[in-house]
Amino acid sequence: MRALYINYRFYLCLFFTFSLIELPGTAFGWSLKTHIWIAQQVLNDILDDGKIRVLNKDYPVPPHILLALKSNPQVYRMGNLGPDIFPDPIVGQITTHPGLEGGWQTDQWLNHLLVSAKTPEEIAMAYGFISHAAGDIFAHTYVNNYAGDIFYLLDSERDVELRHFVLEKYIERLTPHPTDLEGRAINWNDDLKVSAPFIRDQLILNSEVFKQYLKSKTGLHLSSMYGVQVGVQNLDNETTKLISLLTEWGAKYFKQQIDLQLDLATAKTAIIAAEADLNLQKEVLKVKQAAYDAALSALNEAKDIVKKYPEIITHNEVILAEQAKVAADLLAESAKVVAEVETTVAGLEKEIGNLQSRLGGVVCDVVSSIPFVGDILGEGCDIINDLNNQISGLNRNIGIAKERAAVARRAAEVASNARDETKKKIDELTNKLNQSVKGLADLTYQVAVSTAETDIKIQKKALEKAEEVLEKVKKLQDEIKNKLDILDPIIDEIKKAIDKYNLITVLIRNWSSGIKIASEEYIKASHNAGLKMLDNNGNPVDDYSRWYKCYSSVFTGVPIQGSEVGCFVEDNLNKIKNEYNKFYDGLPTILRWLISPTKEATATGYKKIEPELEKAKFHLAKLLTDKQTAEFLMVLTNPHNTTREKLNEVYSKDESKKMLLIFDDVAKFVEKDLSIKDGTLNVNTFYPLSHSVVLAKLALLDPATINTIISDLSGGYSSPIFGKEVYHSNETNFSILIGAIKSIDGNHQWQAYALPYPRRNNTKSSPESFNYGYDYYKNKSKGFKIWIDPYLREKVFGSLFQGSVLGALGERVELQYPKYKFPECAQYLYPSTQNEEGIIKLEDVTCRMLTNPNLAINDRLNYNPSQYKFIYHQCDTVILGDKHWTVIASYFNKKDTEDFKTYLEEKFPDIHTVVWAPDNSNKYWTLMMASCTSEVRAIEAKDIAIRRNIADDAFIWSPRYPWKLPNNEKKKLQRLKTSVNR
Repeated sequence: MRALYINYRFYLCLFFTFSLIELPGTAFGWSLKTHIWIAQQVLNDILDDGKIRVLNKDYPVPPHILLALKSNPQVYRMGNLGPDIFPDPIVGQITTHPGLEGGWQTDQWLNHLLVSAKTPEEIAMAYGFISHAAGDIFAHTYVNNYAGDIFYLLDSERDVELRHFVLEKYIERLTPHPTDLEGRAINWNDDLKVSAPFIRDQLILNSEVFKQYLKSKTGLHLSSMYGVQVGVQNLDNETTKLISLLTEWGAKYFKQQIDLQLDLATAKTAIIAAEADLNLQKEVLKVKQAAYDAALSALNEAKDIVKKYPEIITHNEVILAEQAKVAADLLAESAKVVAEVETTVAGLEKEIGNLQSRLGGVVCDVVSSIPFVGDILGEGCDIINDLNNQISGLNRNIGIAKERAAVARRAAEVASNARDETKKKIDELTNKLNQSVKGLADLTYQVAVSTAETDIKIQKKALEKAEEVLEKVKKLQDEIKNKLDILDPIIDEIKKAIDKYNLITVLIRNWSSGIKIASEEYIKASHNAGLKMLDNNGNPVDDYSRWYKCYSSVFTGVPIQGSEVGCFVEDNLNKIKNEYNKFYDGLPTILRWLISPTKEATATGYKKIEPELEKAKFHLAKLLTDKQTAEFLMVLTNPHNTTREKLNEVYSKDESKKMLLIFDDVAKFVEKDLSIKDGTLNVNTFYPLSHSVVLAKLALLDPATINTIISDLSGGYSSPIFGKEVYHSNETNFSILIGAIKSIDGNHQWQAYALPYPRRNNTKSSPESFNYGYDYYKNKSKGFKIWIDPYLREKVFGSLFQGSVLGALGERVELQYPKYKFPECAQYLYPSTQNEEGIIKLEDVTCRMLTNPNLAINDRLNYNPSQYKFIYHQCDTVILGDKHWTVIASYFNKKDTEDFKTYLEEKFPDIHTVVWAPDNSNKYWTLMMASCTSEVRAIEAKDIAIRRNIADDAFIWSPRYPWKLPNNEKKKLQRLKTSVNR
């Protein structure tokens, strides 16, 4: 449930008397515990496979949302407490819950969080807020009907507010404790976490939200926090102007210093360059001197060659001639020797051959080993041995002859080589001589010498110039150093002034940092207070009291030391002023005149922020010292307000003058809805709660997935209003609630105008007074689309949210016609307050007109035209009893009738209608919703027509035929009659 920002004198009225209330407030839809239970059901469905289950079918959750919930389930759970707790149990319920007149509505607050959420933690927190709103839509519809009105403290009565509180706490007590997929009970301390920096930046320190808080009396303490932050920033800006002026004035000196330093550096570089150039010129001179020497040497050498080489060449030519003769002689001799050797070798080889033939049968070596034989053959063997020795000698002679031939050839080759070498040398000498003669002849050597001599003269001048440049650069360096010696003291004074100024900047920016820390700690205090309310244990005010003691001083002119764990005060506004004055007084005379106008400007900055500090001091003190605030928060944690007896007590009387319903035993009605077993309600049949879970799941899905669900439930229906793709969005963080819900404090927010509240007397209130949703007919971009289109309303909205939100309360006569103008029935669970043109109704009597209002329609939600035709148009079928027709329209001509038929079947593509021609006394063309069928089915068809607002005057005709049958139907009927007669 939501805590309220009110003057909590109201809660003294519970025990004493009530005095005038100055500020409005609201009540929780579901209790905090129930919101956590809803969050956990969503997590349990998603975290196992990344999908949600809707009517036994799974649909994927967008990957970035799935990542956010998987990595930050604690944050998502805490986000489900939403504006009941954040930014505190006061402001959230006065701003986000009801929306602000002339300001943001509920969905705009929610969208502000969605579009601002970037990280997985922030996304989990933002979608927690979204799920909170989804739950409260059905919660408030249920509770508001029992209580008789929304929770509102600006009127004079308090019965409604007390009814709200006690009923919501009673339901909370019977809600099962949430458990995860493994059956582990959720621990309030360990399993809930707030994204404090995100909520701080989006719901406290935010310029757009600041504008909204100014429209609500209850957000002044938060708007003052932001006001102080802006004031400190302005102070920072004012003081920053000082350094800007100081820097601007000193810039010319800084520039001069920099320029001189650059010049000095340039001079040093120039000296280095000049010295390098001088050394280079010296080296170049050496090179050019060497070139001159070489050219002169070449000239002299050429002259010497011309003088000496002819004689040398002549001498070598003589030698060459001799060597050529020797080479020729040796070559001839070599040829002669080779020929002789070849002849000698041939003779010797022939002789050896002859000797070898004589040895053919020699066996001396073998037989000599035989006894007696060796002695007999001894002389013959000696002859053989002599022959062998001769052969060996001849072989040696052959070798000697071949060696002689080889020596002769080598001698000839050496002589030839010597000849060739001498010839080569003569050629080289001749070439050099020719070149020298040519060079001397065309003055080549003389020109080279002259050129080298000229280069030396030029290089000596370059060397003198380099020495001159070096001397000038050294002189410039000395001049620059003298100027810097004059400028440096001025620069030092400016630097000292800036160093002193930095102390003021540090203090102011530390203050700004402290505002962020204190604002974040405020959110954490709300978190801790919420845990106490969840646990019904402890005093939630203690957390705000501690915050006030430790951190509120940062909003009253005392900067905070952010690195300390507690709330260490480093300095206050006066110290900043003193430091500034000390800084100013300590400036050198040369600077003080410059910034004296800035001192006045800075004083103006202090004057601007001081009113903001006073506002913050007042509003924060009021928040934390208000006795009624503390008493209210304590009431929220009091378990005695959750009993059955207390519930019956507060609903047994009415002192409000609003004619609220009075109950002898209201608990019987409530418990019939809750179906309590073993001390807990039935989460499946308590439809306001189960519908909250379904809508919380849908609120996480992207447009494409929502469109898929719509298509699945409507049979691929293309809406005449929205087309086949009902939802479109370019936003990464999308929710079906954005653009649909104006206020979650009201009820029946799926339509623009809620149903009036029941009264003991006849209810005459117009729905126009209860504008809690967006009116599509006034703004085509707004509205709950699956409600606006009638076919989607039945097929999609009706399928998703089966089961009465009104519950047992509908049994009361005050919620039945004629006392109540918008009665609910089983066949029509959601009465509407606008017709298809957007005109606000004063009544919806659909249930009164239905023949079988208590007949559930779920078994007829999934027909297609063929199935419908088979069931409700039976002219070709034999039935028992009389035939009946359901008439939904009559026209003077066929075309109008057929046009209406086409229109209806496009609008409601699951039905089939038949056009009948006039006959007998009937003069009209007629459109039938059912034909030739039984009375039961004719009644069903009539109820479909009435429920869908096709024809509130639909009627049934029987037993004769007042119209002509279509030709094909007439033939079928004739055949059937013939068959029956037979």
